[in-house]
Amino acid sequence: MGFPEHVIYHETKRDASPFNAIRDKLSDFHYWFIVTFGLYVMTPGERLVCYLFTLAILSAVLWLSNQIFSYTVVALVRSLLESKQLPQLSVVGNIIVSPSVEAMEKAVVVATNALGRNASMAALP
Repeated sequence: MGFPEHVIYHETKRDASPFNAIRDKLSDFHYWFIVTFGLYVMTPGERLVCYLFTLAILSAVLWLSNQIFSYTVVALVRSLLESKQLPQLSVVGNIIVSPSVEAMEKAVVVATNALGRNASMAALP
Protein backbone atom coordinates (compact mmCIF):
# COMPACT_ATOMS: atom_id res chain seq x y z
CA MET A 1 0.00 0.00 0.00
CA GLY A 2 2.60 2.66 0.97
CA PHE A 3 2.55 6.00 2.66
CA PRO A 4 0.33 8.87 1.55
CA GLU A 5 2.18 11.50 -0.43
CA HIS A 6 1.78 14.22 2.20
CA VAL A 7 3.63 12.00 4.71
CA ILE A 8 6.54 11.26 2.38
CA TYR A 9 7.16 14.82 1.23
CA HIS A 10 6.10 17.88 3.14
CA GLU A 11 6.90 21.28 1.75
CA THR A 12 6.71 24.22 4.11
CA LYS A 13 5.05 27.35 2.82
CA ARG A 14 7.33 30.39 2.76
CA ASP A 15 6.88 33.75 1.20
CA ALA A 16 8.08 33.88 -2.39
CA SER A 17 10.77 36.50 -1.92
CA PRO A 18 13.86 36.50 -4.15
CA PHE A 19 16.05 35.95 -1.07
CA ASN A 20 14.22 32.72 -0.21
CA ALA A 21 14.36 31.54 -3.82
CA ILE A 22 18.13 32.11 -3.99
CA ARG A 23 18.62 30.45 -0.61
CA ASP A 24 16.60 27.43 -1.74
CA LYS A 25 18.60 27.12 -4.97
CA LEU A 26 21.89 27.35 -3.07
CA SER A 27 20.65 24.79 -0.57
CA ASP A 28 19.66 22.43 -3.40
CA PHE A 29 23.06 22.92 -5.06
CA HIS A 30 24.86 22.26 -1.78
CA TYR A 31 22.85 19.08 -1.26
CA TRP A 32 23.65 17.96 -4.82
CA PHE A 33 27.35 18.70 -4.23
CA ILE A 34 27.45 16.74 -0.97
CA VAL A 35 25.69 13.71 -2.44
CA THR A 36 27.56 13.73 -5.77
CA PHE A 37 31.04 13.90 -4.29
CA GLY A 38 30.31 11.82 -1.19
CA LEU A 39 31.09 14.49 1.38
CA TYR A 40 28.63 12.97 3.83
CA VAL A 41 30.98 10.01 4.40
CA MET A 42 34.13 12.12 4.85
CA THR A 43 35.69 13.35 8.04
CA PRO A 44 35.51 17.10 8.74
CA GLY A 45 39.16 17.52 7.67
CA GLU A 46 38.55 15.76 4.37
CA ARG A 47 35.46 17.91 3.78
CA LEU A 48 37.52 21.04 4.43
CA VAL A 49 40.11 19.95 1.86
CA CYS A 50 37.34 19.21 -0.67
CA TYR A 51 35.68 22.60 -0.11
CA LEU A 52 39.03 24.43 -0.37
CA PHE A 53 39.87 22.56 -3.58
CA THR A 54 36.47 23.50 -5.04
CA LEU A 55 36.93 27.13 -3.97
CA ALA A 56 40.38 27.21 -5.61
CA ILE A 57 38.98 25.82 -8.89
CA LEU A 58 36.08 28.31 -8.92
CA SER A 59 38.44 31.20 -8.13
CA ALA A 60 40.77 30.17 -10.95
CA VAL A 61 37.87 29.99 -13.43
CA LEU A 62 36.60 33.44 -12.39
CA TRP A 63 40.10 34.96 -12.55
CA LEU A 64 40.75 33.44 -15.97
CA SER A 65 37.44 34.68 -17.35
CA ASN A 66 38.28 38.18 -16.06
CA GLN A 67 41.69 38.04 -17.74
CA ILE A 68 40.20 36.90 -21.04
CA PHE A 69 37.55 39.64 -20.92
CA SER A 70 40.15 42.33 -20.12
CA TYR A 71 42.42 41.14 -22.93
CA THR A 72 39.48 41.17 -25.35
CA VAL A 73 38.49 44.74 -24.44
CA VAL A 74 42.06 46.02 -24.77
CA ALA A 75 42.46 44.22 -28.11
CA LEU A 76 39.20 45.78 -29.33
CA VAL A 77 40.32 49.28 -28.30
CA ARG A 78 43.70 48.75 -29.97
CA SER A 79 42.03 47.66 -33.19
CA LEU A 80 39.73 50.70 -33.05
CA LEU A 81 42.76 52.95 -32.45
CA GLU A 82 44.57 51.45 -35.44
CA SER A 83 41.52 52.10 -37.61
CA LYS A 84 41.55 55.74 -36.40
CA GLN A 85 38.03 55.52 -34.95
CA LEU A 86 39.28 56.52 -31.48
CA PRO A 87 41.99 59.12 -32.11
CA GLN A 88 41.95 60.65 -28.60
CA LEU A 89 42.67 57.44 -26.67
CA SER A 90 45.90 55.60 -26.13
CA VAL A 91 46.77 52.21 -24.68
CA VAL A 92 49.73 51.89 -22.32
CA GLY A 93 50.33 48.23 -21.58
CA ASN A 94 46.86 46.95 -20.74
CA ILE A 95 45.56 50.30 -19.48
CA ILE A 96 43.31 52.46 -21.62
CA VAL A 97 44.29 56.13 -21.17
CA SER A 98 41.84 58.93 -21.90
CA PRO A 99 42.60 62.67 -21.73
CA SER A 100 38.95 63.57 -21.08
CA VAL A 101 35.59 62.18 -20.06
CA GLU A 102 34.18 63.02 -23.49
CA ALA A 103 36.84 60.91 -25.18
CA MET A 104 36.04 57.98 -22.91
CA GLU A 105 32.30 58.40 -23.61
CA LYS A 106 32.99 58.31 -27.33
CA ALA A 107 35.17 55.23 -26.85
CA VAL A 108 32.39 53.44 -25.00
CA VAL A 109 29.87 54.28 -27.73
CA VAL A 110 32.18 53.18 -30.55
CA ALA A 111 33.26 50.00 -28.74
CA THR A 112 29.73 48.95 -27.86
CA ASN A 113 28.58 49.65 -31.41
CA ALA A 114 31.46 47.51 -32.65
CA LEU A 115 30.24 44.73 -30.37
CA GLY A 116 26.69 45.21 -31.62
CA ARG A 117 25.20 46.56 -28.39
CA ASN A 118 23.57 49.85 -27.44
CA ALA A 119 25.85 52.17 -25.51
CA SER A 120 24.74 53.72 -22.24
CA MET A 121 26.84 56.01 -20.11
CA ALA A 122 24.41 55.74 -17.18
CA ALA A 123 26.31 52.72 -15.84
CA LEU A 124 29.65 54.53 -15.76
CA PRO A 125 30.68 56.44 -12.63
